[in-house]
Amino acid sequence: MVTVNYNQRIQGKNATLFLNTNASSSPLFFATPGSSSNFLVDPNNNLAAEYYDQSVYDRVKAFYMLALVIAVLGLVGFLLGLFTSKFIGVEMVGVVQVAFVGLASINNIHPLLAPLAQIGFVNGLNSLFTNQQQSQLSGNVPIRASALEYDSQMIYSMNYMVAVMLLPLLVSLVAYIMSAATKSEQNKLKYKGWCLTALCEFGLAVVAFVLYHQMMSVLFFAVYASSTAQLFMPSVV
Repeated sequence: MVTVNYNQRIQGKNATLFLNTNASSSPLFFATPGSSSNFLVDPNNNLAAEYYDQSVYDRVKAFYMLALVIAVLGLVGFLLGLFTSKFIGVEMVGVVQVAFVGLASINNIHPLLAPLAQIGFVNGLNSLFTNQQQSQLSGNVPIRASALEYDSQMIYSMNYMVAVMLLPLLVSLVAYIMSAATKSEQNKLKYKGWCLTALCEFGLAVVAFVLYHQMMSVLFFAVYASSTAQLFMPSVV
């Protein structure tokens, strides 16, 4: 890792990295020739290489803690809403989700907005291919989207949460089968109540929870995917 300190804007400029092995006293580099590498300064995390006052960077940590607390409170509100039959829980977490996915429309976000890009967990768990993502991403989407871990291959953007969406349907189906199998009218009414609760209340809440993230995933697939085959299987590199 190379750390670079700068006191002016270097975004979009050409830079050269020199390796001078003669300046090292280590015997490990005695046969290593010097080299240089030219590159364009264009970070892949959607944070431009702009120079800001140190006070801006000092506030980033506080903004990160604030974003983290708000995201956790949103998820807690959503979970409480599931068990209290209150739709306001979905609305609470939806506000945070909109703030997150909205970053996909901004090029080179300000450092104080960067903490929002770290709360992707507010959209649920979609980390099935996290370890392979860097080597297998298509690279078709803009940096503002890839910095939020979106890709034109939908399976990277949405995986575990697709299975979660099916849970209310499966629970409802099991409850319906139980109601049809029992001979007790009391149990039949109870199981039918479970069936309706799982399908209508939990099902609607889960769909609303994943809605924004799934819409963004479908949008990037529709606009940037090179083949509809990417919908089902990631490319093998």
